[in-house]
Amino acid sequence: MEKEKMMKKLTLIVLALTFAACDLEVTNPGPVQDSFLVTEEAQVGVVNGAGRALSAAMNWVSYTGGAISREVTPSGSIGSFGISLRTQEGNLDANETSTHWNTSQRARWMAESGATKMKEEVYDDYSSNANYAQILLYAGYANRLLGENFCCAVIDGGSAQDGSTYFDRALDNFNEAITVAKAAGETDLATAAQAGRASVKVWKGDWSAAVSDADAVLSAGGDNFKYEMPYYDGYGIDVYNRIYYASSGDGPYRANTVWHTAYEEYSQEMGDTRVGFIFTEKDGGPDWTDLDGTTYQIESGDATVNGKIIPWLPQQKHDKRTSSIRLSSSQEMYLIKAENALNNGSVDDALTNINAVRTLAGQDAVTATTAAEGWTMLKRERGIELWLEGRRLGDMRRWKDASAAGSYHEYETTNWEGSAYTPAYLSFPIGQSEIDTNPNVTASDGRPY
Repeated sequence: MEKEKMMKKLTLIVLALTFAACDLEVTNPGPVQDSFLVTEEAQVGVVNGAGRALSAAMNWVSYTGGAISREVTPSGSIGSFGISLRTQEGNLDANETSTHWNTSQRARWMAESGATKMKEEVYDDYSSNANYAQILLYAGYANRLLGENFCCAVIDGGSAQDGSTYFDRALDNFNEAITVAKAAGETDLATAAQAGRASVKVWKGDWSAAVSDADAVLSAGGDNFKYEMPYYDGYGIDVYNRIYYASSGDGPYRANTVWHTAYEEYSQEMGDTRVGFIFTEKDGGPDWTDLDGTTYQIESGDATVNGKIIPWLPQQKHDKRTSSIRLSSSQEMYLIKAENALNNGSVDDALTNINAVRTLAGQDAVTATTAAEGWTMLKRERGIELWLEGRRLGDMRRWKDASAAGSYHEYETTNWEGSAYTPAYLSFPIGQSEIDTNPNVTASDGRPY
């Protein structure tokens, strides 16, 4: 027993001496140490990370923005991939949209901070570096996403500012991206940046510059230009195309339907696959009548309206988990030119550009004789072409601010079938997480538009 006591004492003394001789302060390096992120070898990963963050932000904003602007109808699911009851009624709440805020801000911060590190700590000559051009491009589009969908800006813990701050930052990003991409010989990146700049110039009201950029994009990329963000299969649902997964039979949610949207009727009438949907017959399901007057029993969503189960008509634009979402395209450039023509009172020029888009889609030309008719066609065509790309909510807000002429389909602006829906908000609020953690922001800041 005495021997055991002596051994314990000796052990304690040894341990005490060992700890006294060592520095026990430890710094948790995290998954990746900062020093590793400023090596040239790491920059491809930094760029890819910024791109992945932008894809995630687009996923969330495009999906919920599509519901609030009635690109799709929420079909009852309010869980994982569903739409809350408040949102289904046309409202956007800070608590329910914190993820949209957080992912969008993360996309902006990762791209902007990555660009700053490249410029200040990585490259001796960044002025013609392709990685630098690419991350600037992501920063530009991340800021555009925020500007179009959030009416209030908060930058890295600062105070609330007008949402136009995002567009100013986007312009800075796109301007430099164009210069660097051209110097690096990356003409595709330069064209994508110029297309992004054109869309931001629209929001800034600089229409001559927007049209100049649009013409340059069409000259460089022709009618087939597009720039888009990818999604993936086999890595978990966080990297799936969210719009597809939430609306398809591939997942358990059936969270939205094309039923009772402007696009249901138009798709049937014109056979336009840009806003296509499908239906599956099912005995005992809700009745759905097509434009030919044929009534089918089809699969349903989970919700009811006035006691009637909602028919499930899943969208087909994003028809698989890996479907990309466009950021810019030749079609959008034509639509920018069309809107500028309407601003200048030229209905004929507007229709020329609108019909250029329709020709590319294999659709018949449309006509208009008055300015109001031209604006109605522009609003409709832009909705069709940019369907489920996270752009409609911003467009509706921009046209409202400009008191643009023309009209929308009734399902975009009024209640239907006795539902509580009204498009109460045309922008996302500052997320509750920002309000809770940022002392410079209060709950009264950045309420939805």
